[in-house]
Amino acid sequence: MYGLKTLLLLLSTLCSVTYLGFRAIYTLNAESIPAQCFSVIVLLAECHGVFLMLLYYWQIRDTTPAPLMPVFAGRTVDVFLPTYNEDVHLLRGSIQSYLAFDYPCKIYVLDDGNRPDVRVLCEEMGVHYIARKDNLHAKAGNINNALEMTDGEFVVIFDSDHVARPHFISRTIGYFADERVGWVQTPHAFYNLDSFSSLYKPEKNLYWEEGDLFYRCIQLGKSNANSVVFCGSAAIMRRKALEDVGLIATETITEDMHTGLRMHSRGWKSVFVHERLIAAQAASEVTAYQSQRLRWGEGNLSIIRHDNPLTMRGLTLDQRIHYIGSMLGWSSGIGKLALYLTPIIMLFTGISPVGKISETYFVLLLAHLVCSWVTLKATGMGSFMIIGNELAAMATFWVQNRAVYRALTRTNSRFVVTKKRGRQTSSVLSHVVPQLTLIALGVASIVWAAGRLICGVDQNYLGLAIGSTLIAIQSCLAWVVIKRALCGTDRRFSYRHQQGTVHAVITPESAQNEAPEVHGMCYDMNEIGVRVLCYEELKLDQIVRLDLHAHDKRVTTEASVIWQRPAANISAGRAGTAKAYYIGLKFHSPDPATVNALWEMGVEHVVESNYKNFRFAGTRSHKHSSMHLPITLVSRNASGHEQRWYCAVTDFEKSKLLLTGNVPDAGEELLDFEVFTPLGKVRGNGYLSAQSSQSETQYTRVLKTEKFEEQGRGILMSLREFTATPKLASAVRLTPRGQRRRVRTPALATLRSVSPILLLGVVAFWFVHERQVSLTRLSFASELSESQKTIVSSMVEEARAGQLTRIGDLSLLLKVLEKHGAASDRATVANVAVRIAPENEGLLLAAVDAIRESAGPDAALDFCLTSIANSDKAGAQLLLQAIRCAGESSRTAQAVAYLHELSQRDTLTPAEFEECVGHSLASQQTELAKHFLTRFEQTSTERGGLRIRALVALADNDRKLTEALCDEIVREGGDSSDALLFAGDCYYWSACFSKAAGVWSKAAKLEPLTADTEERLADAFLQSGQYAEALALCRKCDDTKYRSQFRMTVALELLTRPDLKTLIPDVTDADLQLKNGLMVHALEEKAASERLIWTMCSVHREASPELLISFLQQNQAQISANADLLRELAGAQFQAKEYAQAISVLDDLERRNMVP
Repeated sequence: MYGLKTLLLLLSTLCSVTYLGFRAIYTLNAESIPAQCFSVIVLLAECHGVFLMLLYYWQIRDTTPAPLMPVFAGRTVDVFLPTYNEDVHLLRGSIQSYLAFDYPCKIYVLDDGNRPDVRVLCEEMGVHYIARKDNLHAKAGNINNALEMTDGEFVVIFDSDHVARPHFISRTIGYFADERVGWVQTPHAFYNLDSFSSLYKPEKNLYWEEGDLFYRCIQLGKSNANSVVFCGSAAIMRRKALEDVGLIATETITEDMHTGLRMHSRGWKSVFVHERLIAAQAASEVTAYQSQRLRWGEGNLSIIRHDNPLTMRGLTLDQRIHYIGSMLGWSSGIGKLALYLTPIIMLFTGISPVGKISETYFVLLLAHLVCSWVTLKATGMGSFMIIGNELAAMATFWVQNRAVYRALTRTNSRFVVTKKRGRQTSSVLSHVVPQLTLIALGVASIVWAAGRLICGVDQNYLGLAIGSTLIAIQSCLAWVVIKRALCGTDRRFSYRHQQGTVHAVITPESAQNEAPEVHGMCYDMNEIGVRVLCYEELKLDQIVRLDLHAHDKRVTTEASVIWQRPAANISAGRAGTAKAYYIGLKFHSPDPATVNALWEMGVEHVVESNYKNFRFAGTRSHKHSSMHLPITLVSRNASGHEQRWYCAVTDFEKSKLLLTGNVPDAGEELLDFEVFTPLGKVRGNGYLSAQSSQSETQYTRVLKTEKFEEQGRGILMSLREFTATPKLASAVRLTPRGQRRRVRTPALATLRSVSPILLLGVVAFWFVHERQVSLTRLSFASELSESQKTIVSSMVEEARAGQLTRIGDLSLLLKVLEKHGAASDRATVANVAVRIAPENEGLLLAAVDAIRESAGPDAALDFCLTSIANSDKAGAQLLLQAIRCAGESSRTAQAVAYLHELSQRDTLTPAEFEECVGHSLASQQTELAKHFLTRFEQTSTERGGLRIRALVALADNDRKLTEALCDEIVREGGDSSDALLFAGDCYYWSACFSKAAGVWSKAAKLEPLTADTEERLADAFLQSGQYAEALALCRKCDDTKYRSQFRMTVALELLTRPDLKTLIPDVTDADLQLKNGLMVHALEEKAASERLIWTMCSVHREASPELLISFLQQNQAQISANADLLRELAGAQFQAKEYAQAISVLDDLERRNMVP
């Protein structure tokens, strides 16, 4: 296990150092001086964090616990309890626990407040009282004063709220058998589980406290390096060692670490005992928490000014590293602040802290983060929780920055005692101003960056996504801190210990003679009062006798019922009606002995049970009890004498009751039992088992039932089912209350803080980017007013004159001109933008579009050629633009050259491959089209590949394959007009006219066909023999809007057929008139297609050769390269007796070698 731990530490170190090296060498942003400064600061923050992490790794190399040592008997021990302004009730509980020590000692209360009531308390409890006239050097001076007045060989130091376990001294004093051991430190644990620094979810059996990692892991590592940090309390010290360093250090406000450092420098050893021996009260709310952390941070850092562990004599190298790691840990807030501000600055300025983002960077970053998290989790001994540690960092980052500042600038710091009751200061909001500011700035920066994107100032979508994600994460952490800080304090004077295994017996005063006892379970308790869950009602203000039973403890006192409310009054089906009540009881002026007993029960039993049931220092433990029901066990001897025990049922399994609390030892004696439930009493008898199951705590016993009276077994089974119903579960199971955080107050405070900054940010954005905002508004306008047109024109002139030079402004102006401006203006602005940022491909493409629209494809192609020549490697989109322009300007050779260049690239998208196939087919480059098709199929998972294959098959004259592919396209996209139109085109060009007519007709039902498609549909009807359908479409030629040359050709082919009336019986005179009109229009065509020319030849060859001659001569350009049409001209001339002209045409054919 140690080898695996070492391997993880080394692997994490390697990944982190490699990442930082790569960051420093390859990813610094050198675009400008501000970018360089920003990038270096972020890198230094990362280095700072990794450095502290490596110091932590060094400290936890070996976390083997110290071995248990035998008791070092016969020594004199003084117990010091320094106090200043803590209340007497708190001191009473602490003193009571010290009086129960199993090792002889003298107890001294060191009262720096010099209070008479504390003196009386000490006299009452039989402990020594020491006071002094002044408070010189605060706690350190108080302890030193007591050291001068006492003579014990060993000194135990506690804080005023420390409640110790009875074996504290006997567990720790054995290590002093080694004469060089100077002190033994124990962990600090807390009985207020819902403190500000903890994560407490009793419903999930989850408890984590900020100090767990330090006490469970780091201190163990320090113990094996003889570098244990003296924590000021919960420690036992050798007087001789203290005297060797001049007693407790007084130069700093963290006298504890300072004193330990000096003792180590003098060669004294230290030991850490890995066992919870005390329970204290952690800072319950934010003001006390931050005040305490500020004192710790400032004090620990200021030690360096007095005794620098790096230069101090007497320390080993290992000790120096351990101490500097502990001290510098309080500077982590500096790096955290820089990292919290990084995404905010990035979004406000558009400057990236990383100059070049690559796959290598992301891989190294991921390896660094994952290895760090895995190592921290695996080596933290169950105490490392990412969320918990990040919440603690968010809560203290500003406090730590203040601590660093104070340590650097202050020479005399003031010791501030952490309050145990209430708030440290009256203002809470001031303590969360840094978190509120982070949220406000984060939201404002996101709005600012989004505005920059919308207004075209910046196009860094990746930066916005990354920055927004980081801001969202840290804002969530900040919100949790704010919510916890503004949740309010507990109004109770004393902390209520929450637990469900204390059996309460309530006897009303008016009926104590008859003793109608009411049994219940304590929900929470302190020395002032208790809350009980029971199953019978009591009268308000009623005086009762209260007996509390917990293990071997019993406390009896008088109390009054001050409140009562139902816990359940719900029908449980056949089992009856479940009735339960919460009752609040206030003790009636309990005597000191009773108060002491209540403190002892609350801390020794309740706190210990909580730590058994929940995890300690981050480790999950036992599952929740299924129920908490009071039970009475009765034993009767032969003479009829009864003995009773009061305990609790935690679960029921078949014929076993699991018990905890005041349970007798196991024996062979048959015991009667009575369980009190919301469905009535359950009676029976059984035997106590000698052993408990492995899943139970040390206090659990098993009662094996022999017999139940009446329906007792069924009632318990029904109650066990209650635990699955929330409304009924509260009647049988006491789940401690977790950290309840109100939302309304922190939400309103956050809204009040965020709103002004957000509003200010919007106003500032308007002023800073006024022109961009105006252009953005114009780009969204449906129509420009005259004044707006004037503004746009003036901006175009500014661009032409070189006065408008910001790329963002030019891009926005281009958007406006695309919608509202002239193509020439767009071309002007685009050219200016390209001159400023020639590497911006988006601007190049915009310029090409503008030039093509304003000056034609030839000029656009020339611009593309120049841009490509000036580029090291032109982008695919620019090459495609050049190919499009070349196709439009009939410069096929140039298009083919760029297609060949694109064929060598591996980075094209499927859509680009698909377009290249189309351009290759248009350029009659079938093999090149096949190449692009293959590449497309390798990169695309879309079914669009069917279309490309169909086009390639069509270009390759493979009619069968074309038809098969089109059939598949129609099957898969039969409900898509787009698929039907495409398939119809392919069918048509592969001469599958009947199928073309069918799919086009189907497409026409989905949406209107374009004029071109409708003309081809008419031809498809004609070629497939559907003459009536063809005539219906040809009749549209009557309307000049539809009288295209192609539709006219199809109509003439149909209407000039000699068998027209046979084919279409319902042909009308209007159709014949249409034919004559079309003949006239056709004869006027001077750029007739070859198909129209042949149609005219078939019509006029015999009937009107003169008209045919005139028609062919006016289309000389079309027939000059066609020998058959030239012979048709010669034939018509012979028929019209124009022999010389006919012979001339034939001689010309022979001269051009066009005679077959």
